[in-house]
Amino acid sequence: MPGIIYYADTIKFAKKNIWLILEQLAAYEEEMGEVLKKPSDVMQLQNWYTWFAWENMMSELIIYLDE
Repeated sequence: MPGIIYYADTIKFAKKNIWLILEQLAAYEEEMGEVLKKPSDVMQLQNWYTWFAWENMMSELIIYLDE
């Protein structure tokens, strides 16, 4: 994901993709059986959402490539 180095970039990504991220997050939390702790600050939360989406996507890609 080029362009997600700064908070301005991660916030823009999170706002643009919030529903997809929340869907991924809900599926992840359901699969793990726990609710992840999230930052309370809005800017940090949006940054957290972006990095969750990135790490979750990479994890799914690695699992797919290993199969």
